[in-house]
Amino acid sequence: MSWLEYHQESERLASDAEIALHRGDGMRAREFYKRAAEAEVNALREVGDDKPRTFGITAVSAISLYFKAAEWQAARSLAHRCLGSERLPGFAYRQVEDLLDSIKARQAGINLDTAQIQISMIGGEILHGGAPMDLILAKTQSIKSFIYRTTEYMKGQTHRKRGEPKEEIRRAYMPWIFQTVPGSYQFLASVQPAQQLDMLDDNLLGEQIIDKSFDILQACTESPDVRLQEVVNDADYRKTFLKIARDLAPAAKENR
Repeated sequence: MSWLEYHQESERLASDAEIALHRGDGMRAREFYKRAAEAEVNALREVGDDKPRTFGITAVSAISLYFKAAEWQAARSLAHRCLGSERLPGFAYRQVEDLLDSIKARQAGINLDTAQIQISMIGGEILHGGAPMDLILAKTQSIKSFIYRTTEYMKGQTHRKRGEPKEEIRRAYMPWIFQTVPGSYQFLASVQPAQQLDMLDDNLLGEQIIDKSFDILQACTESPDVRLQEVVNDADYRKTFLKIARDLAPAAKENR
């Protein structure tokens, strides 16, 4: 079979995986993703030395499919082989390195696959992939505050007028920042709940917190007078969310 035939087979299997995911059949989806990755690896073997871009695109695709299949060792092994092959063009080399970081994180028990909020900053002194440190620190602090406030609201805690969240919240629901592909300057914010949450009742998933944070943030920016009241029924929390959202505007948006 040719590169095109293997690649088309991979695309078909990946599409079957997406359908299985929509149906809530995660185990079947992972099996389809694994088979799609194997087809893409076969396609990779058919790429000639005179087509570095095709090699790079196919390599990234195969590693990503293994990642989606939760085949961490296969994904990591292929990533290392590709990085050491000297055939990867620059754009693909960076993407494979990023994938390798994600693979290592998942093997360490850090889930980067949950919902995330993508923060993009543009204009002024913002460069391609760079920004003033004071600005980055301010934005990340605002995002952290927004996530903690959302967590407190979802857990029905009384609105905190000042100070830090309770230690149990800080320990159990830790915001994380992850690098994304530089456009202007971008990063991803997610929540990685502690593995042991026995100190809390009604434990929340990181994805639930991020989804709710985005809903509130969207309401703050698009309809603070109507939609925000529907999403947040506490007036004090609404004021706090609005204040933080104004600090973040206009650069916050979702990435899922």
